[in-house]
Amino acid sequence: MEEFEALTFADAADQLGISVDEVRSLVVSGALQAHGGTRPRIAYDELVHFVRDQRERAFVLGITGHPVPALLLMRPERHAE
Repeated sequence: MEEFEALTFADAADQLGISVDEVRSLVVSGALQAHGGTRPRIAYDELVHFVRDQRERAFVLGITGHPVPALLLMRPERHAE
């Protein structure tokens, strides 16, 4: 895995706004996948997937607004021919 495609636990914690210990807990619980030996890293795609899942779960529970930006929900207009 290329270094720019993965984040250290500290970088992931910074991106998520939580502590490094909380990131470790997420990895131990299986909520996040880490790869590597003595210096494990979390794939950027894995982190994005985790965040989307958390936002969707929060929306379903009524905690936050819709997880998909309104722009993505708009259908393109059909032009009359």
